[in-house]
Amino acid sequence: MKIICAEDNYCEKEEDRIRLKSREPILYTKNDTCILKDNEAFYYPDFSNDISARCGLAVRINHIGKSITEKYADGFYNEFLLAVEMTCMDLLEKEKRNSLSWTLSKGFDYSLVVSDCFDLKTTGIDLRNLSFAFCKNGQKIFEMNSSCFVFSVQELIAYISRYVTLKVGDLLFVGFSPCSFTVSTGDIFSMEMNGENVLECEIK
Repeated sequence: MKIICAEDNYCEKEEDRIRLKSREPILYTKNDTCILKDNEAFYYPDFSNDISARCGLAVRINHIGKSITEKYADGFYNEFLLAVEMTCMDLLEKEKRNSLSWTLSKGFDYSLVVSDCFDLKTTGIDLRNLSFAFCKNGQKIFEMNSSCFVFSVQELIAYISRYVTLKVGDLLFVGFSPCSFTVSTGDIFSMEMNGENVLECEIK
């Protein structure tokens, strides 16, 4: 399973989205060992002293595909999920300073807390206009709407599949929140969709 993430792909101002769309998507990958599910606790690792969290949305690829056009991209996914991404900010700063990849700061084990998958047809949800909220210790701290993604799911699938074959089970993260929040032992992060809690993670 591949995990492909779009960076800097969320912007609430339409004029800024138009400007950002003039460049190509910024992408990075994660290993499948990043996945933390079933509301399991996240244990603060001993190799970082500065971890932040942000929320995001992904689709799950359900057909193998190469060089997919935007017109047919909708046929390559039928499920989505919400997630909380943990980032070691001190390692990320070091990687950026030395022009290194983000493999360690963003790809360490259990750094991606994911919800269950939701079927688009069963739920009747339109991914072009889905609102969801990121909460810390029971308080909403950021709300997102999928209409604010710079590049759509269809555009990202078309772009990525020119270079990489997409396979069943691959996760494509359409985008994460533009702001992140400090992670401390004892915190509880959660995500809400349609007024229901769909993900929860305690920091230990």
